[in-house]
Amino acid sequence: VVGIPTVALGGHLAELAELLRPALEGHLASRVLSARWRRPRIVGVQGPPAAGAGGAALRALDVVLADPARRLA
Repeated sequence: VVGIPTVALGGHLAELAELLRPALEGHLASRVLSARWRRPRIVGVQGPPAAGAGGAALRALDVVLADPARRLA
């Protein structure tokens, strides 16, 4: 991974952010190229319980938007 400025943990993981932070920081330090100069922030965020489902739905929609004619035929 080239660069990640912030890792946002939502849902039940937001409640565990402080507990998960040390392990996540270690993994990110060895896998994110820019971590040597700027370590990613790990934050817990509160939001709607199904926020991840919205992101997954948008990701699936990307396939349709990439070639709408194929999907409408």
